[in-house]
Amino acid sequence: MMVQAGEALLAVISDLLPIVLVLAAFQGLVLRRPLRRPVQVAIGLSLLVIGLVLVLYGLEYTVFPLGREVAGALAAAAVEATAVSLLQLYLFLGALGFAAALAEPVLTTVAHRASQLSGGAIQPWGLRLAVATGIGLGACLGLLRMMLGVPLFPLLAVLFVVLYLQARVTPRLVVNLALDTGVVTISTVTAPLLVAVGIGVALQLDGGSAVDGFGLLAVTAVGPALTVMGYAQLAVWRGKA
Repeated sequence: MMVQAGEALLAVISDLLPIVLVLAAFQGLVLRRPLRRPVQVAIGLSLLVIGLVLVLYGLEYTVFPLGREVAGALAAAAVEATAVSLLQLYLFLGALGFAAALAEPVLTTVAHRASQLSGGAIQPWGLRLAVATGIGLGACLGLLRMMLGVPLFPLLAVLFVVLYLQARVTPRLVVNLALDTGVVTISTVTAPLLVAVGIGVALQLDGGSAVDGFGLLAVTAVGPALTVMGYAQLAVWRGKA
């Protein structure tokens, strides 16, 4: 256990080190100003490292293996194409995507910031639920593409056309926010978890390989943009009513 924790610590430090070096270089060479609160920065950076290590360690050795195991078992049953087994697989992936999106720390930050900038017009929990719903639905659509063998690029083209048409009747502020939430939510928790599940399912399909599990995130990322714009349109409709 200590070895795995040490590996996670080294991975986090190696990921954060380039960011710290760039910020330090610009602070010292370009701005030429000392840090105002170096102790606070050091404490914050230490807490960030500890938090990321705990998150990555917990995901890598608990959530991801469990997700792959459950997805593999459900996919193996779904290969028989029975209605119950297929429904269980889609419910699992949809619920997993929904829960993972709600757990995303980046989404929480974006939701609260959007609420502040909109003067409370955008409710943090409403936005988070809309995004999480989009993640769940997008993940199910991505799984359906894998099960049916639909090519990725034609499906994405259709989804972007739908996205464009919906954006034409949505307030511009919400359009920008919706497009960003679809990207930022596929992050620390959601992305590795969905990829692990997608690969686990792809390996169970006839003639499938691990490569077939990729592309799931591309389809999933469109879901939040659609649901957030739909959430905004519903709010506008209710306001007029």
